[in-house]
Amino acid sequence: MFNNYKNIYYQIENYHWWNVSRRDMILKLLNPLISDGMKILDIGCSNGSLIREINFNRSLDIHGIDISLKAIKYSKNKGIKNTQVMNADKLDYGDKEFDIIIASDVLEHIENDGEALLEWKRVLKDNGFAIIFVPAIMALWSHNDIYSEHFRRYEKSQFRRRLINSGFNIERFSYWNFTLFIPIFIFRRLQRIVSSKNNKYESELKKSNPVINKMLKIVLSIENRILNKINFPIGVSLFAICKK
Repeated sequence: MFNNYKNIYYQIENYHWWNVSRRDMILKLLNPLISDGMKILDIGCSNGSLIREINFNRSLDIHGIDISLKAIKYSKNKGIKNTQVMNADKLDYGDKEFDIIIASDVLEHIENDGEALLEWKRVLKDNGFAIIFVPAIMALWSHNDIYSEHFRRYEKSQFRRRLINSGFNIERFSYWNFTLFIPIFIFRRLQRIVSSKNNKYESELKKSNPVINKMLKIVLSIENRILNKINFPIGVSLFAICKK
């Protein structure tokens, strides 16, 4: 991520509707899989917000890594000790060390995503789970993808093929953020037209209006409850629950 974009991201991810809703969905997917004593790795842990929520009233051994030193400093300032700077595709952990791996919007940052998936599988215990989120559909490519230094957004068949080729068994596979897909698609199409005319490419990431932020959190909270029971046919992101 570009430096200014990073700074804004770390400041708002605790309360921004996108981050809050994504963490809520991850926790819904995670809760049926975990039991006390498990060892969990959050790849791309950023400022540690998800780790803090997973740890709430649980006896778990949770670790987090991020490529950004600034992100790790934020997490340690929150009192989250087991976080460190590390590349997501070169993990400094032993084979079969973790029961569960979480990687939310990480894979698209890695040029050789196949190698990264093999590395994640390597550190998973047999019958361990990986929960992986990625941005979906190249038609939604935007300034945010550029500022975030993404290599790609994933088509459904492409993401599924990457997982299968890496040796994962796919337990669940779906889109996320179905409700806002059409508004986001239209906005990004218009954004492209305007940008091509004035040659200005600005990030979408900004501090949200508190009222809009609250409304969008409510909308996605309802969607998350539905998604906990059924899969969606389209969305802004894709996710998979994979088993080794």
